[in-house]
Parts: sequence; C-alpha cells; structure tokens
Amino acid sequence: MKYLSLLLACSLLVGCATDYVKVPRVPAWDDVDIVYEAGDVRRFVFAEVGVFPSLSDSEYTPMSDDWVDRMLDWTWHFSHATGIAYTAESFDCDKFAKAASLAAEIAAARAGVKAQPLIARVYVMQKLPFGGVPATDGAHAVNAVLTETGIWIIEPQTRRKTELKNYPNKNHIYHVAIGG
Repeated sequence: MKYLSLLLACSLLVGCATDYVKVPRVPAWDDVDIVYEAGDVRRFVFAEVGVFPSLSDSEYTPMSDDWVDRMLDWTWHFSHATGIAYTAESFDCDKFAKAASLAAEIAAARAGVKAQPLIARVYVMQKLPFGGVPATDGAHAVNAVLTETGIWIIEPQTRRKTELKNYPNKNHIYHVAIGG
C-alpha cells in the first residue's frame, strides 16, 4: 500500500516511470478565464438538481470540454497502468469519482489557477443504468463537470458522459460535493 501511495503521488504531480509502469503527467490545464462566486454556484446547482451542494471554496471555475476529455483519458490510462480496478468499498465508485476530482484540482494547481475547478462528486441512487453501470437501486457516485458547453455527468469508471439533462438518474441525486 505504501508503494501504491508513493506511485499515485509521484504520477499525479510530475508523471513518473518505475520498473513496473510508466504513468504520464496529468493533462495541462486549459484556462477558460471564468470565475463564479460560491453563492452563485450554490444557487445554480440547486436550480439544476434540487440539492444544495457542499462547497469548500469561495471561487470556482469551469473547465474546457477538450481538457475534460483529456482528463478522462488520463484517469483511464492511469488506473489501467497501475492496476487499480474496482474493489468493493476500498476502491469503489466514490473513490473513482474522488480520483477524477483530484486530477482536475492538481492540474489547476499546477497551472496556477486560483479558483476551485467545477468538478463535483455526485451521489445518486442508481435506479437506472448509466455509463456501463447497471441499475442497483443502491447508492452510486459519479462526477459532474461544468464546461463551456454545459453540465456533463461522467461515469469515471468507464469514461462515458452525458449532458445532465439526459442523465437517467438526475431525479435521484441526493448529494453534490465540490472540492474538499
């Protein structure tokens, strides 16, 4: 476990190669030069999904669509290169969502972005299948991102995404966490 933590930290921050795996750097950030205040984000999320989000910061910035696609590719390659796979409870859906959020936050920090990236961990009752994950009627975690073209829901385990308005479990979202 200690080795895996070191590999994760090394690869997220600078990219690295070991005797076992070569992991590229997190994709460089594409700045969209837009910043929203926390109150605006709180009202916007509530208007879209009917849940007030947990916010950790005072300023937030959307991401470019191109960067989101590159980030999804990076997280996919990282998890496969390191052998990280779904493991009940220790690395399940909420850890995949957390890893995607962390990748965005690290890329923004490396680029000197002062605002929190608008990538959320979204907790939902998985009543309908989405992104290769079957309906379970149990809790599930995905990501939501705000880009210049809208709000996208991402299944971080499979890289599949859809616009929020087309997300089949939109009415079953019970918690949204941005940052923190």
